[in-house]
Amino acid sequence: MRLLPLFALLACAGNPVPARPWDAARHVDAATAFAPPAARKLYSALAGATTGQFGAYREIAARGPHCQWAGATPVVLPRGAAPRAGRPVRVDWVLDYVPPPSRTVDENGEEKPRAVSLLVAFRNMPEPVAIAPACWLLVHPDIVLVPDGGLLRYDTGRGSVHLNWTPDIAFVGSSVYVQLLVAIPEANGIGHVTSRGLEILVGSP
Repeated sequence: MRLLPLFALLACAGNPVPARPWDAARHVDAATAFAPPAARKLYSALAGATTGQFGAYREIAARGPHCQWAGATPVVLPRGAAPRAGRPVRVDWVLDYVPPPSRTVDENGEEKPRAVSLLVAFRNMPEPVAIAPACWLLVHPDIVLVPDGGLLRYDTGRGSVHLNWTPDIAFVGSSVYVQLLVAIPEANGIGHVTSRGLEILVGSP
């Protein structure tokens, strides 16, 4: 479903804050972000569904340019070994290739680090959705993570973001879809840009 007509309708109605696809997602803390239901953990153990599954990273990209504007666009960096349950998974993004990272200037003229968050979904998004010219939502989030210094870390000095996650065995054979969201008021009408998406398919231990 295309959401741009909805944004236009809300703007015409005089709504000061346009609806955004990630507003309805749950904002959770690190402890509950990737906690699988107890029933799913039991099923995984009893069904023996924890062997013979290979993990993988798969980049999700829309056709054509991605989030083109006057500044830098967040980039997901090459990953390491395939993701496996019970072993640390690390994904890194950079906001700017050349440090120091660009900043947001607030209403008082002070420079502050860009605000970042991570969109996380447990189901694939069939079609990308345009949220601004040449800027795509590739993950329709179930939850939104903000940097907490543990699960999601943000080095504001270097402009880098790090996801550090050890998948539970209940995630074997399942995928988690992530996309970094960066608040940049001057970038476009919705005030955000996104990275390309990433599917994390969890393999056997």
